Amino acid sequence: MKPLINQFSSLSDRVIAFFIILLITIVYLFPAFLGKVDTPVDIRDSTMYPWSYWAVDQKIKTYTLSENNKLTVIRINPKTTTWETFKINSSKSLIKKISKIQATEITSYLTFDFKALVNNTASLNFEVYLSSPSSNLDFKLPTEVIKDALNIEGPNTWYRAYCSLKDVLKQSLTLRELNSYNVKIKITNNSISQSSFHIKNFKLLCDDYSKRLKAHNPYVEDLIQWFTPSRELFSESLKKGKIPFWNNYIFSGIEFVNGDPQIGYFHPLYFLCYLMFDHFTAHEMITFICLALSGIGAYLLARL
Repeated sequence: MKPLINQFSSLSDRVIAFFIILLITIVYLFPAFLGKVDTPVDIRDSTMYPWSYWAVDQKIKTYTLSENNKLTVIRINPKTTTWETFKINSSKSLIKKISKIQATEITSYLTFDFKALVNNTASLNFEVYLSSPSSNLDFKLPTEVIKDALNIEGPNTWYRAYCSLKDVLKQSLTLRELNSYNVKIKITNNSISQSSFHIKNFKLLCDDYSKRLKAHNPYVEDLIQWFTPSRELFSESLKKGKIPFWNNYIFSGIEFVNGDPQIGYFHPLYFLCYLMFDHFTAHEMITFICLALSGIGAYLLARL
């Protein structure tokens, strides 16, 4: 009987130790299970994070201040310039609500989709202005055209334009004053044939960052600026059936999976998790498993 009692007692100790280790691991990673952080250090909400993960976090709220979904077709004669005007009709109550948020916590911008039907797309260009009907004040807006999200290049390709209002709102206007301005798009046809310019989904948007979580430690540079972007590139490549031996996104390109052994791309656990899940979820699972195994290993070593 004594050997059996000893075995039962020993088994109980191991079971108790396992549950204690599991409890410590869960408590340590508890915020991650609630979706508040991605890892023990909140990398997504860090202001140092160089990629656009603000939008991934649902705590970022986007307000639509003005919207016009009508398709507008503008025909332009050869060697001429045409202006198209869009009115800003923002809700006063919404403007009042946003005005209470600190200016550093909001980002306002104009966006619209467009396509040009012309023999040579380089022969047609456009500029975006904020214009006051009651005065001669015009503000030219910096415009960025998003090309990464485009389909096949051709006459039916839609582009998306983003016009930042940051400088205008910082130096000259307030959100309340925008309603007294119109958006004017100057389109120039430099070709010798008639062309047309199509615009749709015209919107004035405002992103509110005031509710986002703050970074627990904004100085973890390697975790934020190297490990997380590298893990995402590795995870997305695996899902496409590719192993990324080369990284084109740093300077002129660098060796990737064989150039940095710290992340452990070909560790069976890492490989499987990054293949099956998005890289944030994969990293949480890897952290959980590694913490649990470390605790179990420390317990067994102590008994030995």
